[in-house]
Amino acid sequence: MRTAVALFGYAAVMGSLGARWLSGARWRLRAPRLALWIWAFVLLSSLTSLVLAGLLLAAPDSGFTTSLADLMHACAAAMDQAYRAPGDALLHAGGAVLALGITAWVPVQFAVSWWSVSRQRARHARDLRLIARPGPLPGVVVLDHHVPAAYCLGGRRGAVVVTSAALVVLDAAELEAVLAHEAAHRTGRHHLVLTATRALSKCLALLPMARRAVSAVHELLEMMADDAAVAAAGSGATRSALLKIADPGSGRPQVMLSAGDTAVLLRLHRLQDGPRPLRRMSSAALMTAGLAVAALPLLVAAAPAMTAVRWDYCPLS
Repeated sequence: MRTAVALFGYAAVMGSLGARWLSGARWRLRAPRLALWIWAFVLLSSLTSLVLAGLLLAAPDSGFTTSLADLMHACAAAMDQAYRAPGDALLHAGGAVLALGITAWVPVQFAVSWWSVSRQRARHARDLRLIARPGPLPGVVVLDHHVPAAYCLGGRRGAVVVTSAALVVLDAAELEAVLAHEAAHRTGRHHLVLTATRALSKCLALLPMARRAVSAVHELLEMMADDAAVAAAGSGATRSALLKIADPGSGRPQVMLSAGDTAVLLRLHRLQDGPRPLRRMSSAALMTAGLAVAALPLLVAAAPAMTAVRWDYCPLS
């Protein structure tokens, strides 16, 4: 019981304080890829904590013996004793519903998110084939529009889309930066990362992190694409291109990843300061901390089993 409460508390802390700290950490500007991994660890550890807490509530403790028959008898006796009292039965049943519900809900959310995004992406790709024209490079199409913009449509039939107005206002170096930015989204399969993040955030809808995860991960993906643009065209061209590319607005479909959205001022400030990667020791320490965050729920849940090996607290009598 105490272990289950500890796991619930761990999920609450990670889902509130942990997510808040990670969203505002200054080092994420210097290591967005590492911050993306830490976000994955926080999301998965919170989900794991809730599932393990439910399992611990559903299954009462039973002692470990050297005989398989004795072990089965001990487990059956413990289950019968725990579920006989109405209050205990309700508690254990609630734990089972929680664990099984989350375990079943995760693949459902992944399937729904993938289906929804795939439909939007296919519909948008079909529209582009009708109204867009070939661009300056393979995989790039031009959409006639008066607003300068560029975005990436992921998937096998995806493309990098630039508007005719963007081709007018961007010089050669700036256009190279924009195309490198969008190419980084495509090659990095960033649309899949966002789809997975949306699915996990829906599974953790009761935790504050659900409101932060998608926007924070989107922000990190844009920073990673900015770094690819800087490597291709330099920070000056990337920054000036970002200033010229319009924000598509809040109505932008989920299937797009754009060069001109998501905390533009923060990204401009980051580009102005120039790349300052973290030291190896700092990166290693943060990665170790992230792995510890992911492993801690498993270690906490394993504690009762490790104790049961030494102490037979469910005697056979």
